[in-house]
Amino acid sequence: MASPAWRTYATFDGASTSHCKASPTAQESASCVSRIFLSWVRPLMSQAHKRQLKSSDVWPLRPHIRADAVAQRFNTPLRQYQQSLPRAFAHVFGPQFALTGLMMLVSMLCNLVGPMALNRVVTVLSDSHKDEQTVVTTAAMWVGLVFIAQVIQALADCYTGLQNEVVAIQCISLLKTLLYRKMLRLNASSRKRKSTGDLTNMFTADSESLVRTALVVHQMWLIPLQIAVVSYLLVRVLSVAAFAGIAVIVLMLWLNQLVSKRMHTLQRELGRNKDLRMKKVTEAFKAVSIIKLNAWEEPITARINTAREAELHSLLRLRIMTSLSIVLLWGMPVFISIAAFGTYSVVLHGDLTPAIVFTSLALFLLIQAPLRSITSIVSMAIQCSVALERISSFLRMPELDEKSVISTDDLLAAPYLAKDVIIAVEDGEFAWDQDGVSLLRNVNLEVKSGEFLVIQGTVGCGKSSLCSALLGEMEKRSGTVFVGGSVAYCSQQPWIQNMTMTHSLMHAPTRFFDANPIGRVLTRYGGDVAAVDFQIPFQFGTLAANVFSVGCSLATAAFLIRWKGFLLIPVIAAYVAIGSFYILPARELQRISKTTLAPVLNHMSESVDGVSVIRAFGQVQRFFQTSSAKLDANHKIWYAQVYVSQWFSLRIQLVGSLLLLLVTSSLVLLHRQLDVAIIGLAFSYSLKIAANLEGIIRSLTRIETVMVSPERMQEYIDIEQEAPDRITMMDPPAQLDWPSTGSIVFDKVSFRYKQGGDLVLRNLSFAIQGGQKICIVGRTGAGKSSLTMALFRISELASGKVLIDGVNVGKIGLKSLREKLSIIPQTPVLFKGPLREYLDPFDEFEDEQLWESVREVGLSERVAGDSSKLMMVVEENGENFSVGERQMLCMARALLRHFRIVIFDEATAAIDHDTDQKLQRVIRTAFARSTVLTIAHRLDTILDSDRILVLDRGRLVEFASPAELVSKGKGVFGQVQAPRIHQGG
Repeated sequence: MASPAWRTYATFDGASTSHCKASPTAQESASCVSRIFLSWVRPLMSQAHKRQLKSSDVWPLRPHIRADAVAQRFNTPLRQYQQSLPRAFAHVFGPQFALTGLMMLVSMLCNLVGPMALNRVVTVLSDSHKDEQTVVTTAAMWVGLVFIAQVIQALADCYTGLQNEVVAIQCISLLKTLLYRKMLRLNASSRKRKSTGDLTNMFTADSESLVRTALVVHQMWLIPLQIAVVSYLLVRVLSVAAFAGIAVIVLMLWLNQLVSKRMHTLQRELGRNKDLRMKKVTEAFKAVSIIKLNAWEEPITARINTAREAELHSLLRLRIMTSLSIVLLWGMPVFISIAAFGTYSVVLHGDLTPAIVFTSLALFLLIQAPLRSITSIVSMAIQCSVALERISSFLRMPELDEKSVISTDDLLAAPYLAKDVIIAVEDGEFAWDQDGVSLLRNVNLEVKSGEFLVIQGTVGCGKSSLCSALLGEMEKRSGTVFVGGSVAYCSQQPWIQNMTMTHSLMHAPTRFFDANPIGRVLTRYGGDVAAVDFQIPFQFGTLAANVFSVGCSLATAAFLIRWKGFLLIPVIAAYVAIGSFYILPARELQRISKTTLAPVLNHMSESVDGVSVIRAFGQVQRFFQTSSAKLDANHKIWYAQVYVSQWFSLRIQLVGSLLLLLVTSSLVLLHRQLDVAIIGLAFSYSLKIAANLEGIIRSLTRIETVMVSPERMQEYIDIEQEAPDRITMMDPPAQLDWPSTGSIVFDKVSFRYKQGGDLVLRNLSFAIQGGQKICIVGRTGAGKSSLTMALFRISELASGKVLIDGVNVGKIGLKSLREKLSIIPQTPVLFKGPLREYLDPFDEFEDEQLWESVREVGLSERVAGDSSKLMMVVEENGENFSVGERQMLCMARALLRHFRIVIFDEATAAIDHDTDQKLQRVIRTAFARSTVLTIAHRLDTILDSDRILVLDRGRLVEFASPAELVSKGKGVFGQVQAPRIHQGG
């Protein structure tokens, strides 16, 4: 059976128009020497010193690294290994991994040359029987060997870093492509279980954690190998006394293993709490307008803060365990030295010569790095296992059945096409969940080409569900569904694609959220918060440790080599020059990387919300291509960051090798004037100066780049705020129970949504008496909803004033105003959590009062039918309620608080006629003393009002009773509504 045309989204065809063949990049046209020493990178870095970098300044991504090319290469391995990500990675990147493993082995062996050379140099310099020429020549030979080993190690580390990062880019690209593709294929029940916040975490933290761990996989065999080799060398130097030190290693690693288990548990807990926070943040900012209209900033902010506090509590406990692990591993060399030297001297009665002591110390320092890295690798492995479990679980979630709907191209479509049938359902039974209750049973429907079909029914009877079933969005349990031709889908809740910190954002003007897509906001709450929580503390700690180590090493070396210390000045100056040249472009690229990541997350977030519309319109492939293009735009910046970083690393290591050569050569030349023990001490310190100096500059650079995150967060904290919640001197006193009547006066009101924008209301003046029922009508764009926004002060008035019970609402606090008004919007938003919490967010009412309000709007049976009653869980965006039911719940909430002013913004558009009539009676009785403003299109609702306010292009054109306007027959209202009135009799 052929798949419907609108379901062809499971393959990668690489047809993106943005990936056309490009001219050779700077890398491809560079000479061999330029490639080896990465000189071709320098022009980009120089550009950053001339002006602020733009994305267009960065070289285009190489074709084989682009998202669609990577996805195509992975198609076969993924199918071959049954969606096993680790095995597919190994299949595609096995050769690169093997080569980088070999280079890392070469780097490790070069690292061992230093301690061996130290042993030979100290031994030769201690031998008083050899002549001066032989001593200097032999020592110089070993010093030269160390220099050559350092240069080879620098080149090997550079190549390894480049290969690892390029592989990382491709892996991240694949993971995000897989996640995006899966997201567009999920069925309804799966989508309920995964929120936008969950996907944001998987797109950012989980994907990066998985890839970063894959890149250190060689460390899992290199570290044990390095420990084994160094242990062997220690045995050669200290004899059996080395086993005392090895015993300490085993003890410490065992203790660290216990700590690691606890860290794994805390990491999973932290991940769950972070997901919860991101869910609440995403939910809040998707509904920020509703939150403002209902003055819910405080409870919503409290929900987010509660989730953040739980996250910080988990983070604190994880940090305590991490600190304990660091103490164990960083203190290990000290404990090893005490155990080994004590055993050698006291138990074995050995003579601790300078050669033995300093060679052993150098080897202990050499073993320190892999031992210290065990903590980070274990932590990464823990995060990776959690991330892999989450991503794998997501990729295994049930998908839409691609064959549930027969299309025109299908062989089974012939009988329907022969009868000119365009839509058909035969004995259909549908449910939203595989294990849930069937919402539609025994559905039989046949629509011929050209027919106009209206679906009508009571609230919650399944009208929208039937449309979803025709689109293949519901689980088909039995029957046949045929949909011929192309499909256009206008959902009840419109989906608009954006094509362009908590407290501060909650009090930001609404125009801020109009100009900033949710993806941009989520990057602050995702990656930027993670940087503040994890990266900044770690980098400051690393910087402090490296500065202390370098200070001690340089001071010792300068003191010992005396006047030759002036030779170190040009080398140190070279360090400073390289570091200064590197920091600015690194920071600029980090800034652009953050900027290009936001559209990726925004596109993903929008796609989650509009997945049904995307699939219905057959635009899945186009969205894939858009996603790939946005990923490539972000990854080309990452690619540039990789090469700029390795340009710096290679040069800093080469200069470090020169520094080591200068210091050790000076020590050899001055060996007659220095004690051999002092030479050994200075030599051993010199071996780690280069690494520590590189660590200082790299830490400074990383701090410089990650400090962009708190700056970006501070930018949101400092955004323009709305008016204060309370203005004590101007707010009506609580004892007055304002507003008491609900009278409203608009006095020459002009209104615009943003400063400098067009006026949407122009010089409006009218008065509404308390308790009146007013219907606001007008053509699309006439200013109906804008009038209510002006009443709520969503933006401040351009001119004029609004009075409620004689109080100028422009002078009082925003919360003092908005908490006295109630609005039932056309597209209500329900927050995930207990239904009771939605109805009574401030916990002010008893259960009996809640039941009464639910009963008045006709939802008592719906709520009582759930086993949890008022504590029933509302799914994200209220997905387990129809749009009509959500509006009725909004009305139930308004009934609870007996508002004096209530606004219905086309609130009954999604409700059937009978239910609408029932609710109109509720409005007449329950809101009898309230002023009710209704934006409506239904004629009976309009005629049921006391007065009709007619707007046209932001101006008031008519304001009278229905009878007066109908009898008048002329004017805007008469032109639009009179024909409908006469048709209705």
